[in-house]
Amino acid sequence: MSTLSVAIDPRSRKVRLALVAWLAGALVVAVSEVIGRHVIRLPAIVPALVIGITTLALLVHRRSEAFRHFTATADLRPAILFHLVRVGYGAAFLALGAAGELHPTFAWNAGIGDVVAGALALPAAWLAGRGSRRLVFAWNALALFDILLALGTAQRLIWIDGERTLFAPMQDFPFTLLPVLVLPWILLGHLWIFARLRRPAALTGAPAGTR
Repeated sequence: MSTLSVAIDPRSRKVRLALVAWLAGALVVAVSEVIGRHVIRLPAIVPALVIGITTLALLVHRRSEAFRHFTATADLRPAILFHLVRVGYGAAFLALGAAGELHPTFAWNAGIGDVVAGALALPAAWLAGRGSRRLVFAWNALALFDILLALGTAQRLIWIDGERTLFAPMQDFPFTLLPVLVLPWILLGHLWIFARLRRPAALTGAPAGTR
């Protein structure tokens, strides 16, 4: 009954509609080549978009009671399973690195880590359903470390080593979706999971006493 009430709660509905609108807007931007046309000449656009969008989402969450209600009650498993997209991106990084189209250091660091973190999202979601907080915490910490390592490696290669061609694949879809949707959702998801793990409520949105 509690899960049903969350699903039809007007506040949760508003958040879901906002997320759908974000997805639609991100797809329009990603396929329009707005990012691709400037990413090589202005490589700062990628981290600026990731940081700016993520920060804006956090500010909206802080000021919106509907968003706070959603993150306090919604089932975490879809957020965990979203990380499955990292398997596809990680495999693509490895393939591009092997073909010489992506810097091998970044391809290896980001590729292997994303494949592992993404693949482990399946058992992590299953564990969340069973209420295994420590194991979900371990996966979340590992996956967050991986994404931060990948982002840090990219910035080092670009700004210290001068490897601006690192962003060459970012000119094309679906890589143009990374800074406007995928990376912000991954980072926000990690923060959301950590926040929920600190609370006694169940990770699936069901009452804590039902398990």
